[in-house]
Amino acid sequence: SMGNDRRANRKKANRARHRFLSIAHDVENLSKIVQEFREFHHSRQAISNWPLVPNQRCGLWYTQSLVTNNTPCYFKSTDGHHGTWNFSLQRLNFAFLELVTSHGGCMIVDASRTKLMPDSFSRTIPIWCAVLNQACRKFKAESATINLEDKASPWDSLTSTLFTPSCCIDDEEVECMQERINTLTEEVLAHGCIDPTWLIKTLKRPLRPYWITQSPGG
Repeated sequence: SMGNDRRANRKKANRARHRFLSIAHDVENLSKIVQEFREFHHSRQAISNWPLVPNQRCGLWYTQSLVTNNTPCYFKSTDGHHGTWNFSLQRLNFAFLELVTSHGGCMIVDASRTKLMPDSFSRTIPIWCAVLNQACRKFKAESATINLEDKASPWDSLTSTLFTPSCCIDDEEVECMQERINTLTEEVLAHGCIDPTWLIKTLKRPLRPYWITQSPGG
């Protein structure tokens, strides 16, 4: 009936309105977090000037008014889903890597409706970092640009360590993911998608992710 149709349309409009209001609220919170982060690190200019990067596609909803660069990143949650734990050869994010290393770091923005953070953050990005670290360490060792016996070097054995948020991933899963890193690294090297000279030049220090959430402990 027409009455039922009108009620259904009102519900759809209200849902859309609430979603846009929720996005606006989150954008306001994000602006505050970014400002507080920059103010806290104001004495360390390199960190306070880290670029803000949206993770396609959800991150784009929240960063339009804050982003000052044109280099997005694309880390899909499906690549990191439990039991998948993959390094995508279609989404290498090499332009993003150059942005990160040229600034000494960056802040990535993404969103999740149901989780504290999306799998793109808790799993896909940590795997990406670990695989590139291990690949670069291997290239540096082969080219004799590092001494693996030097425990003071940032490229020691900890380079292959997988850093994950303890609030989202338990020890058992971390162990399973860690076991995948060697295999994934070998697959990437066998594919030939990484130029060793470029990676050695680009990645001066190992990548390390950190997380900020809206939870009280985040």
